[in-house]
Amino acid sequence: MKKVSLDSLEAEMKIAQTITIPFTEVTLVECGTMLNEPAVLLLKSMGINEVSVYEESELREMALEAAAEADKGQKVRQVLIVDDEREICNYIGEVVTSQGFKPRVALSAADAWNRLASDPSINDVFLDIMMPEMNGIEFLNKVRNELGRNVNVVMVTAKKTIEDVVVAKKLGIVDYIMKPFTPDRIVKALQMMAEKKGKTLQSQQN
Repeated sequence: MKKVSLDSLEAEMKIAQTITIPFTEVTLVECGTMLNEPAVLLLKSMGINEVSVYEESELREMALEAAAEADKGQKVRQVLIVDDEREICNYIGEVVTSQGFKPRVALSAADAWNRLASDPSINDVFLDIMMPEMNGIEFLNKVRNELGRNVNVVMVTAKKTIEDVVVAKKLGIVDYIMKPFTPDRIVKALQMMAEKKGKTLQSQQN
């Protein structure tokens, strides 16, 4: 939390205090509000020229906590499917749905990046290697290094090379499946992701 003058407020800043009319319990601004120009003018008219705001690190932490709370209430596990072929996404999505999970589809690395960056509750990903603009290996490396997300990833590919397998394993993938694949193979991959998640939680508790 930090103090800033009303003149230096920026659009993304959120007020870290509830502001009341002096000597009363009448609320002018609720904690967590982003002030607009009329509200700023109102505060200045009351002789208030400085307010407490949340710092960026606090806002990120609050967003993660909110997402975690939402995830607690959301019993359905989300699975992100990343492939530039919609038919493949639909096929995997049907199997994911049949297992009681909720599929999320991204037809490009850019779309997948936006989903992972904005939704911390997504922890399981089916990721195609052969995609335009950015392949699956490059994308996963970017997710690990720039987003810092240790998501459970199953690589999907039509052409398996030793080089890809080695790099993917170094990046900590859960499984590696070849196209074409059967529904049973998708179910097995989902089970492996669940097992890894369980082991991760157990190690964190220990």
